[in-house]
Amino acid sequence: MTSSKPTTVRTPPAAGTLCLILGFMLAVLVIAVRLHANWGVIGRVVARNPVICWGLALSLMTAGVVMIKQHTTKANGWSPRIPGRRFRDAVLYTRKECPLCHEAALTLSSYEGILPELKTIDVDAEPEVLDDFGHCVPVLVLDGKVRFRGHVNETLLQRLIDGTPPVDLEPIANA
Repeated sequence: MTSSKPTTVRTPPAAGTLCLILGFMLAVLVIAVRLHANWGVIGRVVARNPVICWGLALSLMTAGVVMIKQHTTKANGWSPRIPGRRFRDAVLYTRKECPLCHEAALTLSSYEGILPELKTIDVDAEPEVLDDFGHCVPVLVLDGKVRFRGHVNETLLQRLIDGTPPVDLEPIANA
């Protein structure tokens, strides 16, 4: 069975750091040569091709930043150490025209199969919850306990999922 999800090749974080350092070193070298420092053969090459060296330095720094940033974003293939559905119910209290609420719903949708079906409640349409959650949406309640207010931190959500035993004993099949 083939997966329709695109796969991304991730480079090790050290490669991004190395590119960033090399880019900065090359930029410093170009500046030093422009200030008439004597760097021998390397200095002569840089002095003859400053535009190419600046372009290479900027390219290395950009590539380094992209590689480092790649490791700070969510890995598409994350799954809990022990497979299975966590929690029995999930409620997300939201408000219309709330960008954080939209972001929270989008984040939680990527955990389909791990979290229960998400029930969304608009706090403006439900006056009984407006006093409790009206000023701090989005609010994520899992099994009756408030877990996130104002923002759903994906790293903390993954840790919460990993630290919670599955509610059922049968693992959920990977889609």
